[in-house]
Amino acid sequence: MTTPRPVLATHDVGSGPPLVLIHAFPLDGRMWDAQRQGLVGHHRVITPDLAGFGQSAHLPATTDVNEHARDILKLLDQRGLQQADVGGCSMGGYVALAVAALAPQRVRRLLLVDTKATGDTPDAKAARAGALATVATGGVEALARGMLPKLVAAHAPQAFKDAVLALAKAQGPAGVSNAIAMLRDRPDRLGLLPTLTMPTLVVVGELDAVTPLSDAQHMASALPQARLHVVPASGHLVPMEQPQHFNDLIRRWT
Repeated sequence: MTTPRPVLATHDVGSGPPLVLIHAFPLDGRMWDAQRQGLVGHHRVITPDLAGFGQSAHLPATTDVNEHARDILKLLDQRGLQQADVGGCSMGGYVALAVAALAPQRVRRLLLVDTKATGDTPDAKAARAGALATVATGGVEALARGMLPKLVAAHAPQAFKDAVLALAKAQGPAGVSNAIAMLRDRPDRLGLLPTLTMPTLVVVGELDAVTPLSDAQHMASALPQARLHVVPASGHLVPMEQPQHFNDLIRRWT
Protein backbone atom coordinates (compact mmCIF):
# COMPACT_ATOMS: atom_id res chain seq x y z
CA MET A 1 0.00 0.00 0.00
CA THR A 2 1.32 3.44 -0.94
CA THR A 3 1.73 5.80 1.99
CA PRO A 4 -0.15 9.07 1.32
CA ARG A 5 1.93 12.24 1.26
CA PRO A 6 1.41 14.45 4.32
CA VAL A 7 -0.10 17.90 3.99
CA LEU A 8 2.40 20.72 3.55
CA ALA A 9 3.36 22.96 6.46
CA THR A 10 1.36 26.11 5.80
CA HIS A 11 0.58 29.56 7.18
CA ASP A 12 -3.09 30.46 6.69
CA VAL A 13 -4.10 33.98 7.77
CA GLY A 14 -6.70 36.62 7.04
CA SER A 15 -10.17 36.51 5.54
CA GLY A 16 -11.67 36.98 2.13
CA PRO A 17 -11.04 35.15 -1.15
CA PRO A 18 -8.35 32.50 -0.63
CA LEU A 19 -5.00 33.31 -2.23
CA VAL A 20 -2.38 30.55 -2.34
CA LEU A 21 1.15 31.89 -2.82
CA ILE A 22 3.91 29.42 -3.74
CA HIS A 23 7.48 30.36 -3.00
CA ALA A 24 10.56 30.74 -5.18
CA PHE A 25 13.74 28.65 -5.20
CA PRO A 26 15.72 28.29 -2.97
CA LEU A 27 13.46 29.93 -0.38
CA ASP A 28 10.34 28.93 1.55
CA GLY A 29 6.97 30.39 2.49
CA ARG A 30 8.57 33.08 4.60
CA MET A 31 9.32 35.01 1.41
CA TRP A 32 5.63 36.02 1.58
CA ASP A 33 5.84 37.57 5.07
CA ALA A 34 4.98 41.03 3.70
CA GLN A 35 1.94 39.61 1.91
CA ARG A 36 0.76 37.75 5.01
CA GLN A 37 0.84 41.09 6.82
CA GLY A 38 -0.33 43.40 4.06
CA LEU A 39 -3.12 41.43 2.39
CA VAL A 40 -4.89 39.87 5.37
CA GLY A 41 -7.71 42.43 5.26
CA HIS A 42 -8.34 41.65 1.63
CA HIS A 43 -7.54 37.95 1.25
CA ARG A 44 -7.19 34.73 3.13
CA VAL A 45 -3.46 34.35 2.46
CA ILE A 46 -2.24 30.73 2.32
CA THR A 47 1.53 30.26 2.05
CA PRO A 48 2.79 26.66 2.05
CA ASP A 49 6.37 25.44 2.26
CA LEU A 50 6.84 23.05 -0.63
CA ALA A 51 8.06 19.54 0.22
CA GLY A 52 11.74 19.67 1.06
CA PHE A 53 11.69 23.36 2.09
CA GLY A 54 11.14 25.30 5.31
CA GLN A 55 8.91 23.50 7.78
CA SER A 56 8.11 20.91 5.10
CA ALA A 57 11.78 19.89 4.88
CA HIS A 58 10.93 16.58 6.56
CA LEU A 59 8.40 15.64 3.87
CA PRO A 60 9.38 13.33 1.00
CA ALA A 61 11.00 15.59 -1.59
CA THR A 62 10.21 15.17 -5.27
CA THR A 63 11.77 15.90 -8.63
CA ASP A 64 8.33 16.07 -10.28
CA VAL A 65 6.64 19.47 -10.57
CA ASN A 66 3.28 17.72 -10.88
CA GLU A 67 3.80 16.11 -7.47
CA HIS A 68 4.26 19.57 -5.99
CA ALA A 69 1.05 20.62 -7.74
CA ARG A 70 -0.82 17.66 -6.30
CA ASP A 71 0.43 18.71 -2.86
CA ILE A 72 -1.17 22.13 -3.42
CA LEU A 73 -4.44 20.54 -4.52
CA LYS A 74 -4.38 18.32 -1.44
CA LEU A 75 -3.86 21.43 0.66
CA LEU A 76 -6.99 22.98 -0.87
CA ASP A 77 -8.92 19.78 -0.16
CA GLN A 78 -7.73 19.72 3.43
CA ARG A 79 -9.04 23.26 3.91
CA GLY A 80 -12.34 22.58 2.14
CA LEU A 81 -11.60 24.96 -0.72
CA GLN A 82 -13.09 24.14 -4.11
CA GLN A 83 -11.36 27.14 -5.70
CA ALA A 84 -8.63 29.62 -4.87
CA ASP A 85 -6.55 32.29 -6.49
CA VAL A 86 -3.24 30.49 -7.07
CA GLY A 87 0.06 32.26 -7.61
CA GLY A 88 3.74 31.63 -7.49
CA CYS A 89 7.08 33.35 -7.86
CA SER A 90 9.77 31.80 -10.06
CA MET A 91 9.77 28.07 -9.13
CA GLY A 92 6.41 28.73 -7.48
CA GLY A 93 5.12 29.92 -10.84
CA TYR A 94 6.07 26.59 -12.40
CA VAL A 95 4.09 24.85 -9.67
CA ALA A 96 1.14 27.22 -10.13
CA LEU A 97 1.10 26.42 -13.85
CA ALA A 98 1.18 22.71 -13.01
CA VAL A 99 -1.82 23.19 -10.71
CA ALA A 100 -3.66 24.96 -13.53
CA ALA A 101 -2.76 22.14 -15.92
CA LEU A 102 -3.97 19.40 -13.57
CA ALA A 103 -7.12 21.08 -12.26
CA PRO A 104 -7.97 24.37 -14.02
CA GLN A 105 -11.42 24.37 -12.41
CA ARG A 106 -9.76 24.80 -9.00
CA VAL A 107 -7.96 28.03 -10.03
CA ARG A 108 -10.21 31.10 -9.85
CA ARG A 109 -7.42 33.48 -10.83
CA LEU A 110 -3.80 32.78 -11.73
CA LEU A 111 -0.84 34.88 -10.62
CA LEU A 112 2.55 34.35 -12.31
CA VAL A 113 5.41 36.36 -10.81
CA ASP A 114 8.96 36.46 -12.20
CA THR A 115 8.52 33.11 -13.91
CA LYS A 116 8.17 31.62 -17.40
CA ALA A 117 6.36 28.87 -19.28
CA THR A 118 9.24 27.45 -21.28
CA GLY A 119 11.35 24.50 -20.19
CA ASP A 120 15.09 24.54 -19.68
CA THR A 121 17.33 25.05 -22.68
CA PRO A 122 20.39 22.77 -23.08
CA ASP A 123 22.56 25.54 -21.60
CA ALA A 124 20.21 25.89 -18.65
CA LYS A 125 20.27 22.14 -18.07
CA ALA A 126 24.06 22.26 -18.02
CA ALA A 127 23.88 25.04 -15.44
CA ARG A 128 21.61 22.87 -13.31
CA ALA A 129 24.29 20.18 -13.32
CA GLY A 130 26.72 22.79 -12.04
CA ALA A 131 24.27 23.82 -9.34
CA LEU A 132 23.89 20.22 -8.18
CA ALA A 133 27.67 19.92 -7.98
CA THR A 134 27.87 23.15 -5.99
CA VAL A 135 25.37 21.88 -3.40
CA ALA A 136 27.21 18.56 -3.19
CA THR A 137 30.62 20.14 -2.63
CA GLY A 138 29.94 23.53 -1.04
CA GLY A 139 26.46 23.22 0.41
CA VAL A 140 23.37 25.37 0.01
CA GLU A 141 25.18 28.51 1.19
CA ALA A 142 27.65 28.30 -1.69
CA LEU A 143 24.80 27.92 -4.15
CA ALA A 144 22.86 30.80 -2.61
CA ARG A 145 25.84 33.16 -2.66
CA GLY A 146 26.40 32.40 -6.31
CA MET A 147 22.73 32.96 -7.14
CA LEU A 148 22.26 36.17 -5.15
CA PRO A 149 23.38 38.66 -7.84
CA LYS A 150 20.69 37.28 -10.16
CA LEU A 151 17.98 37.06 -7.52
CA VAL A 152 18.27 40.63 -6.29
CA ALA A 153 18.74 43.95 -8.10
CA ALA A 154 22.26 45.32 -7.69
CA HIS A 155 21.02 48.55 -6.09
CA ALA A 156 18.90 46.76 -3.44
CA PRO A 157 19.82 47.54 0.19
CA GLN A 158 22.41 45.25 1.74
CA ALA A 159 19.98 44.37 4.53
CA PHE A 160 17.58 42.98 1.93
CA LYS A 161 20.33 40.98 0.23
CA ASP A 162 21.35 39.59 3.62
CA ALA A 163 17.75 38.57 4.37
CA VAL A 164 17.42 36.70 1.06
CA LEU A 165 20.73 34.94 1.65
CA ALA A 166 19.74 33.95 5.20
CA LEU A 167 16.45 32.48 4.00
CA ALA A 168 18.20 30.49 1.28
CA LYS A 169 20.87 29.23 3.68
CA ALA A 170 18.14 27.88 5.97
CA GLN A 171 17.11 25.27 3.38
CA GLY A 172 18.33 21.69 3.49
CA PRO A 173 20.57 20.25 0.76
CA ALA A 174 18.26 17.32 -0.05
CA GLY A 175 15.25 19.52 -0.78
CA VAL A 176 17.37 21.99 -2.74
CA SER A 177 18.99 19.26 -4.84
CA ASN A 178 15.65 17.63 -5.62
CA ALA A 179 14.26 21.00 -6.61
CA ILE A 180 17.18 21.64 -8.98
CA ALA A 181 16.37 18.35 -10.71
CA MET A 182 12.70 19.32 -10.86
CA LEU A 183 13.55 22.69 -12.41
CA ARG A 184 15.77 20.96 -14.96
CA ASP A 185 13.14 18.40 -15.96
CA ARG A 186 9.96 20.50 -15.83
CA PRO A 187 7.86 20.42 -19.01
CA ASP A 188 7.41 23.25 -21.46
CA ARG A 189 3.99 24.82 -20.76
CA LEU A 190 3.68 27.17 -23.74
CA GLY A 191 1.11 24.92 -25.39
CA LEU A 192 -0.95 24.97 -22.20
CA LEU A 193 -1.28 28.74 -21.97
CA PRO A 194 -4.01 29.29 -24.62
CA THR A 195 -6.24 26.81 -22.78
CA LEU A 196 -6.10 28.69 -19.46
CA THR A 197 -9.12 30.98 -19.56
CA MET A 198 -9.08 32.20 -15.96
CA PRO A 199 -8.05 35.86 -15.35
CA THR A 200 -4.27 35.91 -15.04
CA LEU A 201 -1.85 38.53 -13.80
CA VAL A 202 1.73 38.28 -15.05
CA VAL A 203 4.20 40.29 -12.95
CA VAL A 204 7.89 40.82 -13.70
CA GLY A 205 10.64 42.94 -12.23
CA GLU A 206 12.07 45.43 -14.67
CA LEU A 207 15.60 44.24 -13.79
CA ASP A 208 14.84 40.51 -13.54
CA ALA A 209 17.90 38.71 -14.89
CA VAL A 210 16.52 35.18 -14.40
CA THR A 211 13.12 35.41 -16.11
CA PRO A 212 13.29 38.70 -18.01
CA LEU A 213 10.54 40.86 -19.46
CA SER A 214 10.58 38.97 -22.78
CA ASP A 215 9.52 35.77 -20.99
CA ALA A 216 6.68 37.59 -19.23
CA GLN A 217 5.53 39.19 -22.47
CA HIS A 218 5.55 35.78 -24.17
CA MET A 219 3.31 34.32 -21.47
CA ALA A 220 0.94 37.27 -21.35
CA SER A 221 0.45 37.24 -25.11
CA ALA A 222 -0.42 33.52 -25.09
CA LEU A 223 -2.88 33.63 -22.17
CA PRO A 224 -6.46 34.54 -23.19
CA GLN A 225 -7.22 36.76 -20.18
CA ALA A 226 -3.80 37.99 -19.05
CA ARG A 227 -2.61 41.37 -17.88
CA LEU A 228 1.11 42.15 -17.72
CA HIS A 229 2.58 44.39 -15.04
CA VAL A 230 6.24 45.45 -14.92
CA VAL A 231 7.60 46.53 -11.53
CA PRO A 232 10.16 49.32 -11.96
CA ALA A 233 13.66 48.95 -10.52
CA SER A 234 13.03 45.45 -9.15
CA GLY A 235 14.88 42.18 -9.67
CA HIS A 236 13.72 38.57 -9.59
CA LEU A 237 11.96 38.59 -6.20
CA VAL A 238 9.37 41.34 -6.65
CA PRO A 239 7.14 40.40 -3.67
CA MET A 240 10.11 40.71 -1.30
CA GLU A 241 11.96 43.57 -2.96
CA GLN A 242 8.94 45.80 -3.65
CA PRO A 243 6.32 44.50 -1.19
CA GLN A 244 4.17 47.62 -0.99
CA HIS A 245 4.00 47.93 -4.77
CA PHE A 246 3.19 44.23 -5.08
CA ASN A 247 0.52 44.25 -2.38
CA ASP A 248 -1.15 47.32 -3.87
CA LEU A 249 -1.14 45.58 -7.24
CA ILE A 250 -2.82 42.46 -5.84
CA ARG A 251 -5.48 44.50 -4.09
CA ARG A 252 -6.30 46.35 -7.33
CA TRP A 253 -6.28 43.16 -9.39
CA THR A 254 -8.74 41.30 -7.22
